[in-house]
Amino acid sequence: MSTETPVQLVDGQQMLSLVSAFLRQYLVCTEDQLAILALWVLHTHCFLNAAVTPYLHISSRERESGKTLCIELLSLLCMGPWLTSGFTPAILLRKLQDEQYCTILLDDCGRPEQFVAGCSGL
Repeated sequence: MSTETPVQLVDGQQMLSLVSAFLRQYLVCTEDQLAILALWVLHTHCFLNAAVTPYLHISSRERESGKTLCIELLSLLCMGPWLTSGFTPAILLRKLQDEQYCTILLDDCGRPEQFVAGCSGL
């Protein structure tokens, strides 16, 4: 007897619409921005089957524009969220060893290329 949960088929368009609708309740975004956020959320649940994975860089020239709120909302929807404002390479390595799947959501970490340069020793 198998203990595996049967795979349930999901209507992808409906799922993207539901994610976009949820985000629209809290964020002021264009339809294109909502589509990108929804697609990225979906990608976090199936990235093991992808040849490449996109990075999402949420930025604004204005302070208090909702960047943190956006990241917090994404942490509710994405696969294996780890919401943090920074970490050392040792903490990142430990997290990746402990977790089977991990979506890293960095808040107020500066520019992405600075983050990547700081982790070059991994």
